[in-house]
Amino acid sequence: MHRLVMHEQVIYGHFREYLEIAKEMAAYAKDKGWGDPVLMAPTVGAMNEAVTYVDYANLAAFES
Repeated sequence: MHRLVMHEQVIYGHFREYLEIAKEMAAYAKDKGWGDPVLMAPTVGAMNEAVTYVDYANLAAFES
């Protein structure tokens, strides 16, 4: 299994807009047949950080 991890720092006061865009990007990824992204917002650490995880079954699925 391969995991893509993306860390984003969201501008203060714009987290709601970020979530809307993330939902649109998740729908786009689903239409393309890519991995299903899981968005998490850590409760400790940097403020306004978002972490997105995408799991792939194998390297070929990741590269497609």
